Amino acid sequence: MTRRAVRVALFILVLGGTGIAGYQVALLQGAVEAERAAFGTFDSLTQKVLLDTERLAAAEQGYVAPGQGEDFWMGKVDELLASISRALDTLRRHALAESAGDALDKASASIESFQQVDRRARDYARTGQKLIAADLIFTDGLEITRAFSGQIESGRRRVMDEASAAEARHTGAQGYWLVGLAASTALVLALLVPVPRRQELELGEATRIEEEELPAAEVDLGRPLRPLPDRLQEPAPTGSAASQDAASAQVLRSVAELCTDLSRVVNAAELPRLLERGAHFLDATGIIVWIADHPGGDLRPVLAHGYPAQALARIQPIPRDADNVTAAAYREGRVEIVRTNGMANGAIAAPLVNAAGCVGVMAAEVRNGAECKSSLQALATIFAAQLAALVTPATTSDTAAVAQSVTHTS
Repeated sequence: MTRRAVRVALFILVLGGTGIAGYQVALLQGAVEAERAAFGTFDSLTQKVLLDTERLAAAEQGYVAPGQGEDFWMGKVDELLASISRALDTLRRHALAESAGDALDKASASIESFQQVDRRARDYARTGQKLIAADLIFTDGLEITRAFSGQIESGRRRVMDEASAAEARHTGAQGYWLVGLAASTALVLALLVPVPRRQELELGEATRIEEEELPAAEVDLGRPLRPLPDRLQEPAPTGSAASQDAASAQVLRSVAELCTDLSRVVNAAELPRLLERGAHFLDATGIIVWIADHPGGDLRPVLAHGYPAQALARIQPIPRDADNVTAAAYREGRVEIVRTNGMANGAIAAPLVNAAGCVGVMAAEVRNGAECKSSLQALATIFAAQLAALVTPATTSDTAAVAQSVTHTS
C-alpha cells in the first residue's frame, strides 16, 4: 500500500489502539493496587483482633488472681469486648470473599458465647466463689477464645486466597491486552511495508528459460547403498543455552547426591544436616516434617530446620480434617501451596507417600514466590519421596518417641 491516505489511516488506528490498551492496562493495575491495599487493611485489622483476643483471655483470668482488683479487670474485659465487636463489623465490610463472611459470622457468635460465660464468671467472682469462677474461665472461656481466633484466621486465609486469585486474573487480562496490541501493531506495520511492483511482460514478448541439460545419473545396481549413520551428530550448544544447560545439570547432580545420602541414612542424627541441604534447593527459610501417629491419625512434627529446637515441643498436632495446607496435602496425597501475598512467605506442602499410603507431610516456607515454580514443586516432591522411604510402620506407631529423639539430635 502506497497511498498516503491509507497510511495515515492505519497510523491513526495503531495510535488509537495503543491508547485504548494503555488505558485498560492502567485500569487493571489500579484494580490490583486497590485489592492489595484492601487486603493489607484487612490483614492489619485481623492481627489486631487476634492480639486483643489474647489480652481478653488474660484480663478475664484477673478475676480470680490473688491480690487483683476485680472491678479493674472487669472494666478491661468490657473495653476489649467493645473493641473486638467494632473490629468485627469493620472486617465484615472489608471481606473480599463470601466464605470469609461466614467465618466472621461464626466469630461473632463465639464472642456472644464468651459474654455469657463472662457474666457467669463475674457473678461467681463477686460472691466469693473463686473456684467455680476459675473453672469457667480456664475451661469454657479459653475454649471459646481459641475457637474465635481460629475463625478469624480462617477468614483471613480465605480473603488472602481471593485477593491472590483476583490479582492473577487482572495480571492475565493485562497480558492479553498487551499481546493483542503487539499483534495488531505488527500486522499494520506489515501492511505498510511497500511491495515492489511486478514487471508486466508485453504481449508478444516471450521469455524462455534455457534448462541446463544434466547428465543422466548412473547407478550401479550391484553395489549396495551406503547405510545411514546410526546417530546424527547434534551441534554443540553455545552461548547462554550452554550456560543454562550446565547450571541445570549441576542442580540435578546435587539433588541426586542428596537423594543418595538420604537412602544411606542409618542414624536420625544425620537427618537435620540433610534437611538443611534440601532447604537450600527449595529456597526455604524453614522446613517441618510431619508424621501421622497412626494411619489416618493426627500429624505431629518430628523434624524441623530453620526453627528453634524447642519449637517442635510447642507445636500442636494437626488433625486430618484441619483447614490448612498441611492437612490438605495429607488428605489429598498431592502437593499443595500457599501463594505469597507480597508481605509473607509462600509455602509448599508435599505428602510423604510410601507402601503404607500417605504417612506424613513435608511443609516448607519458601521465599521469592518459589511456591509457584513447577521445578521447585517437583524438587519438593522428590525430597518428600526420599523422606517417606525412611518412615516405617514402627516409626509411625511411636511418633512421639521419634520426635523426642530427632529433637535431641537436632
